[in-house]
Amino acid sequence: MRSLALVSSSVPVGSNIYTIGHLFVEALRSKHAVQPVLLPPPTSISMVNQFLSLPLEILGSEIFIRLDVQSLLAATRVCKRFHKIINTDLWIKYKQELEIAGMVDNYRCSYGSHPVATRLEMLRERERRWAHFDWSFQAEQKAPPDISGYYDVTPGVYLLGKSQDDDNVGVYTSRFPDSPDVEVSWRGLQLTRSIIDFGTSIEENDLIACVVK
Repeated sequence: MRSLALVSSSVPVGSNIYTIGHLFVEALRSKHAVQPVLLPPPTSISMVNQFLSLPLEILGSEIFIRLDVQSLLAATRVCKRFHKIINTDLWIKYKQELEIAGMVDNYRCSYGSHPVATRLEMLRERERRWAHFDWSFQAEQKAPPDISGYYDVTPGVYLLGKSQDDDNVGVYTSRFPDSPDVEVSWRGLQLTRSIIDFGTSIEENDLIACVVK
């Protein structure tokens, strides 16, 4: 049976409790963290006791918040106290569900000032709607009449090639609306040369690159 020690025997008795906490985090991140964590050698039991008795706020917001989903699952098997903290702390649950959904918390967006409980509910609502293809709203926009066969899609922008005399001479862009009140429209980028292809790096560099002839 594989198991994992919480602290190695090389940890001095006088180690800071945050050092113990760091070792605990690294131990749980180990690929061998498949069994409940064992007690450390007797020489460091007093320090571990101090670590285990840290306030809930410290254990939750300073230590457990740094763990990934698999490591948090391992931590819940250490003791009842850890299990309760991990399963009741909203920030930890929010981080877990973000990781499962493959998303990150964008504190710069308009929702960044919302309480974590609100953001967690919004995340769950988003996942539920995607699971059932239950859209909160739909928007329609007619394509321009002179489009070519070129197109591209980014997380926030849809792009179409602009055709003239069977040649691709520009790019139409339209931003995806984030609410039913936002008007959808097309904007055109006209070039003086024929476009062979184009690519985008809008979110990263605010850039559209065109290959011309």
